[in-house]
Amino acid sequence: MFSMKQLFLIEAVDKKGRLTDLGHEISKFPLDPIFTKALLYSMILARHERDETILEDALKLVSILSSENVWVNVSKNNSRGLTSLEEIKQKFQDLDGDHFGLVLVYDAWFKNSKGSSNVFQWCNKMFLQPRALQMASNIKQQLQDHIKNVKIHHVKPFLQEITKSGESSKLSRSAYLRKCLAFGFFMNSCRKIPSSQNEGSYLSVD
Repeated sequence: MFSMKQLFLIEAVDKKGRLTDLGHEISKFPLDPIFTKALLYSMILARHERDETILEDALKLVSILSSENVWVNVSKNNSRGLTSLEEIKQKFQDLDGDHFGLVLVYDAWFKNSKGSSNVFQWCNKMFLQPRALQMASNIKQQLQDHIKNVKIHHVKPFLQEITKSGESSKLSRSAYLRKCLAFGFFMNSCRKIPSSQNEGSYLSVD
Protein backbone atom coordinates (compact mmCIF):
# COMPACT_ATOMS: atom_id res chain seq x y z
CA MET A 1 0.00 0.00 0.00
CA PHE A 2 2.86 2.36 0.82
CA SER A 3 4.39 1.71 -2.62
CA MET A 4 1.13 2.70 -4.35
CA LYS A 5 0.92 5.85 -2.22
CA GLN A 6 4.50 6.68 -3.17
CA LEU A 7 3.76 6.18 -6.87
CA PHE A 8 0.69 8.39 -6.57
CA LEU A 9 2.62 11.16 -4.81
CA ILE A 10 5.27 11.23 -7.52
CA GLU A 11 2.47 11.29 -10.13
CA ALA A 12 3.38 7.93 -11.65
CA VAL A 13 -0.19 6.65 -11.15
CA ASP A 14 -3.54 8.42 -10.92
CA LYS A 15 -6.21 8.09 -8.22
CA LYS A 16 -7.46 4.85 -9.78
CA GLY A 17 -3.98 3.32 -9.77
CA ARG A 18 -3.50 3.60 -13.53
CA LEU A 19 -0.14 4.54 -14.98
CA THR A 20 0.12 8.17 -16.05
CA ASP A 21 2.19 9.31 -19.03
CA LEU A 22 4.96 10.13 -16.56
CA GLY A 23 4.50 6.69 -14.98
CA HIS A 24 5.04 5.03 -18.36
CA GLU A 25 8.37 6.82 -18.74
CA ILE A 26 9.40 6.01 -15.16
CA SER A 27 8.59 2.31 -15.66
CA LYS A 28 11.13 2.10 -18.49
CA PHE A 29 14.06 2.77 -16.16
CA PRO A 30 15.72 0.00 -14.06
CA LEU A 31 15.68 2.31 -11.04
CA ASP A 32 13.75 3.20 -7.94
CA PRO A 33 10.90 5.42 -9.24
CA ILE A 34 12.02 8.30 -7.03
CA PHE A 35 15.51 8.23 -8.53
CA THR A 36 13.96 8.16 -11.99
CA LYS A 37 11.74 11.16 -11.33
CA ALA A 38 14.74 13.17 -10.10
CA LEU A 39 16.64 12.11 -13.22
CA LEU A 40 13.83 13.06 -15.60
CA TYR A 41 13.49 16.42 -13.88
CA SER A 42 17.23 17.01 -14.33
CA MET A 43 16.83 16.30 -18.05
CA ILE A 44 14.13 18.95 -18.47
CA LEU A 45 15.95 21.40 -16.20
CA ALA A 46 19.13 20.95 -18.26
CA ARG A 47 17.20 21.79 -21.43
CA HIS A 48 15.55 24.79 -19.82
CA GLU A 49 18.85 26.15 -18.48
CA ARG A 50 20.76 25.09 -21.60
CA ASP A 51 23.28 23.37 -19.35
CA GLU A 52 23.87 19.65 -19.92
CA THR A 53 26.06 19.54 -16.79
CA ILE A 54 22.84 19.43 -14.75
CA LEU A 55 21.80 16.13 -16.33
CA GLU A 56 25.35 14.77 -16.28
CA ASP A 57 25.73 15.40 -12.55
CA ALA A 58 22.37 13.76 -11.82
CA LEU A 59 23.35 10.74 -13.93
CA LYS A 60 26.66 10.41 -12.09
CA LEU A 61 25.04 10.59 -8.66
CA VAL A 62 22.20 8.17 -9.41
CA SER A 63 24.71 5.74 -10.94
CA ILE A 64 26.98 5.85 -7.90
CA LEU A 65 24.06 5.42 -5.50
CA SER A 66 22.90 2.44 -7.59
CA SER A 67 26.34 0.83 -7.43
CA GLU A 68 28.39 -0.60 -4.57
CA ASN A 69 30.00 1.57 -1.91
CA VAL A 70 32.79 3.51 -3.65
CA TRP A 71 34.84 3.85 -0.47
CA VAL A 72 37.18 1.15 0.81
CA ASN A 73 36.09 -0.29 4.14
CA VAL A 74 38.74 0.42 6.76
CA SER A 75 38.77 -1.55 10.01
CA LYS A 76 37.80 0.48 13.06
CA ASN A 77 40.94 -0.91 14.69
CA ASN A 78 43.09 0.73 12.02
CA SER A 79 43.22 4.26 13.45
CA ARG A 80 45.89 5.42 11.01
CA GLY A 81 43.87 4.11 8.05
CA LEU A 82 40.68 5.76 9.32
CA THR A 83 42.48 9.08 9.69
CA SER A 84 43.84 8.84 6.14
CA LEU A 85 40.39 7.93 4.81
CA GLU A 86 38.81 10.97 6.48
CA GLU A 87 41.54 13.22 5.07
CA ILE A 88 40.81 11.91 1.57
CA LYS A 89 37.05 12.40 2.02
CA GLN A 90 37.68 16.00 3.05
CA LYS A 91 39.15 16.64 -0.40
CA PHE A 92 35.79 15.80 -1.97
CA GLN A 93 33.66 17.43 0.69
CA ASP A 94 30.89 19.81 -0.31
CA LEU A 95 29.53 22.21 2.28
CA ASP A 96 25.94 21.57 1.14
CA GLY A 97 26.02 17.80 1.62
CA ASP A 98 27.58 14.49 0.63
CA HIS A 99 25.79 14.05 -2.69
CA PHE A 100 27.82 16.51 -4.73
CA GLY A 101 30.94 15.13 -3.07
CA LEU A 102 30.17 11.78 -4.72
CA VAL A 103 29.90 13.54 -8.08
CA LEU A 104 33.36 15.03 -7.50
CA VAL A 105 34.66 11.54 -6.69
CA TYR A 106 33.30 10.26 -10.01
CA ASP A 107 34.83 13.20 -11.90
CA ALA A 108 38.26 12.58 -10.34
CA TRP A 109 38.10 8.85 -11.06
CA PHE A 110 36.98 9.39 -14.66
CA LYS A 111 39.78 11.89 -15.27
CA ASN A 112 42.39 9.50 -13.91
CA SER A 113 40.94 6.47 -15.67
CA LYS A 114 41.32 8.20 -19.03
CA GLY A 115 44.66 9.88 -18.49
CA SER A 116 46.60 7.23 -16.62
CA SER A 117 47.31 3.52 -16.83
CA ASN A 118 47.77 3.43 -13.06
CA VAL A 119 44.14 4.08 -12.16
CA PHE A 120 44.16 1.12 -9.75
CA GLN A 121 47.12 2.62 -7.90
CA TRP A 122 45.34 5.97 -7.79
CA CYS A 123 42.19 4.34 -6.40
CA ASN A 124 44.22 2.51 -3.77
CA LYS A 125 45.86 5.78 -2.75
CA MET A 126 42.46 7.52 -2.56
CA PHE A 127 40.75 4.65 -0.66
CA LEU A 128 38.33 4.14 -3.57
CA GLN A 129 36.90 0.92 -4.99
CA PRO A 130 37.74 0.78 -8.72
CA ARG A 131 35.18 -1.95 -9.32
CA ALA A 132 32.36 0.11 -7.79
CA LEU A 133 33.29 3.16 -9.86
CA GLN A 134 33.49 1.12 -13.05
CA MET A 135 30.08 -0.33 -12.21
CA ALA A 136 28.74 3.21 -11.74
CA SER A 137 30.18 4.16 -15.13
CA ASN A 138 28.42 1.20 -16.78
CA ILE A 139 25.12 2.09 -15.10
CA LYS A 140 25.51 5.70 -16.23
CA GLN A 141 25.91 4.55 -19.84
CA GLN A 142 22.74 2.45 -19.59
CA LEU A 143 20.80 5.35 -18.10
CA GLN A 144 22.00 7.66 -20.87
CA ASP A 145 20.58 5.23 -23.40
CA HIS A 146 17.24 5.23 -21.57
CA ILE A 147 17.23 9.05 -21.42
CA LYS A 148 17.56 9.21 -25.22
CA ASN A 149 14.33 7.22 -25.55
CA VAL A 150 12.22 9.35 -23.21
CA LYS A 151 9.12 10.85 -24.81
CA ILE A 152 9.62 14.53 -24.05
CA HIS A 153 5.92 15.42 -24.16
CA HIS A 154 5.32 13.00 -21.30
CA VAL A 155 7.65 14.88 -18.98
CA LYS A 156 7.08 18.42 -20.27
CA PRO A 157 4.79 19.23 -17.27
CA PHE A 158 8.05 19.45 -15.28
CA LEU A 159 8.71 22.64 -17.24
CA GLN A 160 5.71 24.24 -15.58
CA GLU A 161 7.25 23.52 -12.17
CA ILE A 162 10.55 25.04 -13.30
CA THR A 163 9.04 28.22 -14.74
CA LYS A 164 6.65 28.51 -11.78
CA SER A 165 9.59 28.91 -9.41
CA GLY A 166 10.47 32.16 -11.15
CA GLU A 167 14.22 31.62 -10.74
CA SER A 168 16.31 33.32 -13.40
CA SER A 169 19.77 33.53 -11.83
CA LYS A 170 22.34 30.85 -12.58
CA LEU A 171 22.89 28.35 -9.78
CA SER A 172 25.96 26.33 -8.84
CA ARG A 173 26.33 22.70 -9.91
CA SER A 174 25.71 21.63 -6.34
CA ALA A 175 22.54 23.75 -6.08
CA TYR A 176 21.11 22.35 -9.32
CA LEU A 177 21.79 18.82 -8.10
CA ARG A 178 20.03 19.48 -4.80
CA LYS A 179 17.09 20.94 -6.71
CA CYS A 180 16.73 17.74 -8.74
CA LEU A 181 17.02 15.55 -5.65
CA ALA A 182 14.41 17.62 -3.82
CA PHE A 183 12.01 17.21 -6.74
CA GLY A 184 12.27 13.42 -6.55
CA PHE A 185 12.73 12.97 -2.81
CA PHE A 186 10.26 15.58 -1.54
CA MET A 187 8.62 12.88 0.60
CA ASN A 188 11.83 12.79 2.66
CA SER A 189 11.40 16.45 3.60
CA CYS A 190 11.48 17.36 7.26
CA ARG A 191 11.42 20.42 9.48
CA LYS A 192 13.52 21.21 12.49
CA ILE A 193 11.71 20.96 15.82
CA PRO A 194 11.95 24.36 17.56
CA SER A 195 12.54 23.02 21.04
CA SER A 196 15.55 23.24 23.31
CA GLN A 197 14.77 19.72 24.54
CA ASN A 198 15.03 18.32 21.03
CA GLU A 199 18.03 20.20 19.75
CA GLY A 200 19.00 18.82 16.37
CA SER A 201 15.77 16.84 16.04
CA TYR A 202 13.66 16.83 12.87
CA LEU A 203 10.09 15.85 12.07
CA SER A 204 9.21 14.35 8.70
CA VAL A 205 6.70 16.26 6.60
CA ASP A 206 3.96 13.94 5.28
